[in-house]
Amino acid sequence: MENGLAAVPPALGPTQWQDRDFRPRAADLDAWAAQTADRQASDDATQYVALVRLSAGGEGVVVMSRAHEAVVVPPPARHALAALALADQPYGFRPADLAALRRASEWAERMAGAAPSAEDRAAAGEAAAVLRRVTARVGALLPPADT
Repeated sequence: MENGLAAVPPALGPTQWQDRDFRPRAADLDAWAAQTADRQASDDATQYVALVRLSAGGEGVVVMSRAHEAVVVPPPARHALAALALADQPYGFRPADLAALRRASEWAERMAGAAPSAEDRAAAGEAAAVLRRVTARVGALLPPADT
């Protein structure tokens, strides 16, 4: 997948997607901790995430620390978790992405009105509707334009 600058690796591998379970390598966490500007002298490395998975029913997100303390993020908070997790990340969404989706949706809408056949008009209209729904979902994950 491309983000406009460089390839973005998939968030999860096939088995992780199948299991809905992600366990970062301890060495990767330690390497991040050693180089990050966010690290404080008082940080406790046992508080770094050791597991992220969906709950048994699939509604909540379970986040567990290396100390085996688990927190369940219930459905009402998952939307915020997704938005915050994507914020300022190379694999997250940008206002320019939202603008491009809006332009594509508008273009598909124009094509739906101008297509020569009923089949083409229907296909363009369906594409426009899908693009509007995706645009709304992406927009919901972005901060307001004035922030």
